[in-house]
Order: sequence, then structure tokens, then C-alpha cells
Amino acid sequence: MTIKIAQSSDLPAIYKFYQRVCEQQKDDEYSPKWTWQDYPSENGLADSVAHDQVIINLQDDQVIAAGVLSVGEDPTYREVPWEHHVADSKIAVLHLFVVDKEFRGHGIAQQTLRAIINQARQNGQTVMHLDIIDPNLPAEKAYLKAGFHINNSQIINYDDLGPTPAKLFELMLN
Repeated sequence: MTIKIAQSSDLPAIYKFYQRVCEQQKDDEYSPKWTWQDYPSENGLADSVAHDQVIINLQDDQVIAAGVLSVGEDPTYREVPWEHHVADSKIAVLHLFVVDKEFRGHGIAQQTLRAIINQARQNGQTVMHLDIIDPNLPAEKAYLKAGFHINNSQIINYDDLGPTPAKLFELMLN
């Protein structure tokens, strides 16, 4: 397996990966309810790749896990009462983290999360935020195992889903 920051040449594999993941969610009890081309979209992923924000885990040139690591607080989180208060430039936010359903249960989530956390540290961030649609027990378990803690639960008004129960997670990186 290879974990790396995605390049533009990786875009076809990234698109295929997220399309497959969105299709798999139809049969998944715990799903973030993503819709391909709404969230995530080719344009959004291409922009994230152009800004060196997509981290992929590859096996035999196939993306098996990925996440988008942005810098600065997510506008959706501006009113969240986070435990740790740091400058916006010190906040990393993890979006679209997922492991292909066929590869779950083999430690790939933890391996990929460690790489993403290390990348955020290398980028100079000191805290990481993320959310999950509640309930999503496998994701919650994975994030807790990686060292995140649940900051709170609240309704988040997602652009693609509207008001939705969510859990917000935080991790100090130093």
C-alpha cells in the first residue's frame, strides 16, 4: 500500500473511487449519504487535488481509502463550541474520509488516518476537526481509536442534506 498526497494524474482513480463509494452507500447501514456529483463532485475533488488536500491510500494503483484535509475552520463549524481555540490557520478539517467497503476491517482506516494526521502536523496545524452523520458507529469507532474525542452532538445544516444530526470530533495534534 502507498499513502500519498494526490496529484492531478490521480484524478481518474479518485473519481472512480468516490463514485464506487457513493454507490456502495445504498446498501450500507451506516452511510454519510453522499451523492456523486453533488457531494463529492469532480469539480470539488479537482480543486482539492490542485491545493494538495487529497490524501489517498493506494493498493495496486487502486484507491482504497481517501480523505480531504483542508486548512482553516469549516464555515459549518463556526458556531461550534470547540474545546480548543486556535488561530484559523492552525485548524485542519478532515472531509470525505472513507475506506472502500471491500477493504474494511483490515486496519486501512487507522493506517490512512495516521498518515492524514501526520500530514496535518507537517502542514503546521495544531488541531483537527471533523463530523459524522449520527449514527455512524463504524466511523465513530475509527475516529475514537485514532485519538479523536467527541466534542459535541448537534444539528448541522449540510448543503446537500439539510438539517441533520451529527457528531463533531476534535483532535489535538501536538
